[in-house]
Amino acid sequence: MDGQKYLNCLRLNWQMLKHCCRGRFLTSADVARSYDRLADDYNRSWLVHLRAVTDQLLALLPTQLVQGDILDLGCGSGYTSSRLLAAYPERHLVAVDISTQMLAQARRRCPGGDFRTADMLAFCRQVPDASQALVLSAWAIGYSQPAKLLREISRVLAPGGWELFVTNLADTMQPVFLAYRRTLARFPERTKGAIVHHFPPSPAGLADTLRRCGVAVDELQAGEIAITPPAAEDIVDWLLKTGILAGFAEILPIHDDQDVRDYFRQELLLALKQQPLAHHYCLVKGARPC
Repeated sequence: MDGQKYLNCLRLNWQMLKHCCRGRFLTSADVARSYDRLADDYNRSWLVHLRAVTDQLLALLPTQLVQGDILDLGCGSGYTSSRLLAAYPERHLVAVDISTQMLAQARRRCPGGDFRTADMLAFCRQVPDASQALVLSAWAIGYSQPAKLLREISRVLAPGGWELFVTNLADTMQPVFLAYRRTLARFPERTKGAIVHHFPPSPAGLADTLRRCGVAVDELQAGEIAITPPAAEDIVDWLLKTGILAGFAEILPIHDDQDVRDYFRQELLLALKQQPLAHHYCLVKGARPC
């Protein structure tokens, strides 16, 4: 590491320490602001890349359910909610998300749906024990605290109830987050808080957490989605419409600080010369034993 990089690393660590001491961290409100910004573009900029894997998850929906309601956690623009309503028209479905603008998209997709603006973990803590026949979450649990959320999901599932989710893994989209870390180190004084994320590190770790929560894992798949950014659009503009940097772009002002934005673009293009974009995920289906 050359001298300047070493100094940048020290400056970044010092700034993060100050944020920690002042209680300034990446929060669910930061994530909500990011998704509020991009809600109008999400379906065409990012859902299009995730739809095939999301459909694989939905193909695992059980044909029969025990008594109880259905929860869709982190429902986003309502793609999974619409499919759940079609699959189980006789059940009461509650769909939860922290972004009011993403929920506006969901309500347009599913008029009359029961959509709630709430943090997933906080909402689950208010749900009665053993009241849910099915809990589904697509691409959302990493924005919460997965171990705590999975314990709550297990608690609210009725015996014989099903849990299905797909989530980003911690090593997803590596060129993006390598460029992000380098930009953090270059502009530590422009950060607004410390970053602690909870995206699961591995499928094995997720499976172990589920077993400790009393969930019998029926299906576990890990994979990656190759991502090709649109050639006709600035790569940073596109990224900010996808949700990949949700929350992170509130901590480091990529939206509205031109110096930060230009440096991030430069580092991202360099990183992409070494490694293509790939979205790493884990898909799980499990049940609470009767």
